[in-house]
Amino acid sequence: MSSKSIPFKAFRNDKGITSFTIPTGATAVGREAFALCENLTEVSGLEKVKVMYSSAFEESGLKEVHLGGNLEIIPASCFCKCQKLERIQLDYGIKRIGAYAFAKCDNLKEIVIPESVTYIGESAFEYCTKLERVVMPNNLTLVSDGCFCGCTNLKEINLPKKATKIERYAFVGCYSLKEISIPRGYKNISTAAFAFCCNLKKVTFPKSLEEIGALSFSCCSKLQEIMGLKKLTYIGSYAFEDCPSLERIVLPKHIEGVGKRIFWGCDNFKTLISKSKTPPRARTSIFDINNSKIRVFVPFYALRKYKKAEGWKQVPLHKITIKMYLKMFFDRIKF
Repeated sequence: MSSKSIPFKAFRNDKGITSFTIPTGATAVGREAFALCENLTEVSGLEKVKVMYSSAFEESGLKEVHLGGNLEIIPASCFCKCQKLERIQLDYGIKRIGAYAFAKCDNLKEIVIPESVTYIGESAFEYCTKLERVVMPNNLTLVSDGCFCGCTNLKEINLPKKATKIERYAFVGCYSLKEISIPRGYKNISTAAFAFCCNLKKVTFPKSLEEIGALSFSCCSKLQEIMGLKKLTYIGSYAFEDCPSLERIVLPKHIEGVGKRIFWGCDNFKTLISKSKTPPRARTSIFDINNSKIRVFVPFYALRKYKKAEGWKQVPLHKITIKMYLKMFFDRIKF
């Protein structure tokens, strides 16, 4: 064993090792060095390590992890499937968290990610089923693919303020989320980002948001309130599919297009207001329910256009009245 590193697969699948102390002077842990060491519950001196390679502790029995600021990168799958891991301390100085780094850590309940972190890889915390609280750093530019997918107990998370995009499947299946506020500056919510968040009741969108991707909020069965939507230009297919609690939505004047059946399965949906003077592009009907229940309101000067437009001519169309404009103004619904 090198005095400066613990080699590749040094203790891999060693069932007899229960604790380990990083040797004095050692600054690196090789790939899969402690992988599958299911009885290894404690590693001392890990906070002094400067370099770590992928899967170094994957499927080990660690209960606590303290990583120091000299470790700039937590590599891919480093602590993946550490099912006994309960506590993680990450010091300032860490810059990147790799893909699947802490995925499927079933007993992890909370994580505070330092402000020095500028990148978190895909599925980094997916299926951490007991994770309840996450403090995100504000310097991230995006929330990555599947980052918190399947975190069924996640109740509290702050989205990073400098990010502009939530990637696909980022929060899919986060059953315990009840409310989400997306900070200003975000422009895109990708495919199925919040799908199957079945307790999500309220979403506040920033004025900067331009696109809601396909299936983004599908199967959010308690979703009642959608706020913001001022610069939105496109809503993807099935974006609000199977949201039976959703009753009303306002499309802003900048909306350019909508995918198919964006409100499919929204059995209690009653009112859609479109502020756009030009009917948003729609290849098929935006609804796939009993259209007689729905009232679609459009600007009075655009009513004739909507009645001829594909996707809109199939539903009952009405003029936006002065009374409605006034009510929306006093309710502070901005377009």
